[in-house]
Amino acid sequence: MKKTLIASLILTAFAGAAQAASPNYDKIEFGYNHLSVDDEGFDVDFEGYVLNGSVSVSDHFFLQGGIESLGDDESNADADIRSYNAGVGFRAAIIDNVDFNATLDYLNTRWDGSDVDDDSEDGLALGLGLRAMVTDNLELAGMVKRVKYDGGGSADDFALASATYNVTTNFGIFASMERCLETSDADRWTLGARFSF
Repeated sequence: MKKTLIASLILTAFAGAAQAASPNYDKIEFGYNHLSVDDEGFDVDFEGYVLNGSVSVSDHFFLQGGIESLGDDESNADADIRSYNAGVGFRAAIIDNVDFNATLDYLNTRWDGSDVDDDSEDGLALGLGLRAMVTDNLELAGMVKRVKYDGGGSADDFALASATYNVTTNFGIFASMERCLETSDADRWTLGARFSF
C-alpha cells in the first residue's frame, strides 16, 4: 500500500513535465547529511557529509558510487558510521524528460566508537525509481530501494525523494529525504550542491 501511494504521488508530480530536457547522469554531489533514529529506546541523531557521483557509459547504462560519513557529537553516545557504495544503473525514457531507473549497488558499512562494537558489513541494494525534469531548471526524483546485508536478518525497504534546482547548466542545489518503510523512526535528510559535466 505504501509503495503504491508513493508511486502514484511521483507520477502525479511528473505528469506536467512534458517540455523540459532529459535528466543528466554525469554529476557529482556533495552535501550535509542528517540521520535521526528513534527505535525501541535508541534515540540518537547523526550528522556528517555525503559525496555521490555517477557517469554515463552508454545511452541506457551508468556507473555510480559514493561515500557517507556520520558521527554523533551531540548526545552521550560515541558512534561513527562510514558507508561506501558502488554500482551500475539502467535508464529508459518513459517520455522525453522522464526516465525510469533501476540500480544495483554493492554496499560496505563500518561502525566504530566507544558505545558500539567495531564492525563492518557488506550488502546489496536494489533500487527502482523515476527521475524527471519538471522544468528546464527543476528536477524531481523518487525511488524505492531494498537493502540486504550479509550479517543476517531480513531486507529493509526504503523510500527516497529528492528535488534539485539547477542554478546554471553545471551547478545546482538539492535536497533529499529517505525513510525506512518498516519503521517511521529512521529518517535521513540531505542538503547539498550538484556539479554536472
